[in-house]
Amino acid sequence: MHNLITKLTIPVCIGITLFSISCKKDSPTPTPAATTSVDTICDGIPGNSKYFPLAIGNKWKYGRTYSVPGNDDYIEEITGDTVYEGQTYFIAHVTDAAFGQNIDYEKLYREDSNGDVYERRWGQPENLIVPANPVVGQNVWSDYEVVDINASITTGECTYTGCLKIMEPSFLQVYFYYKPGVGMVESSDNTLEEVWL
Repeated sequence: MHNLITKLTIPVCIGITLFSISCKKDSPTPTPAATTSVDTICDGIPGNSKYFPLAIGNKWKYGRTYSVPGNDDYIEEITGDTVYEGQTYFIAHVTDAAFGQNIDYEKLYREDSNGDVYERRWGQPENLIVPANPVVGQNVWSDYEVVDINASITTGECTYTGCLKIMEPSFLQVYFYYKPGVGMVESSDNTLEEVWL
């Protein structure tokens, strides 16, 4: 009887050990490191000529020029995609901490076969915001205008060259600068601080 118990106990213990090992939780997959080196932020993704590179996981963090430090960030992250009214869109989650109040909402971005980027909100019509092959004088965002296709601007540690410059027609003359391979790097009140591409 003792031999029978020993013969049964050893395989049962081995089985329990193997089962325990196989059921061990995998360690979590590490989160990819943020691409925040000065070279990447200043020069963009090597070989990428898109003024607004869209891919799930891309994220842009802006600081406001009028802000209290650390209080008024604007963050936009591509979190997924969806089909809406027959078109495939990237979903961008936006956190806008304007004047210390967090406002969260979503935008939808679509890149057409020409590489033009359109934006819309749920239930709203879409607008061309970033043309792939812009022309000075071209209208975008319905009434904004492309004013330069080789603009330069210096912000923080970066001097951006070869930028698309778009003007909002208002008495303030608000400008938006898009660097190929990076995205929007500057507007009248937002300056790119970090980017994950």
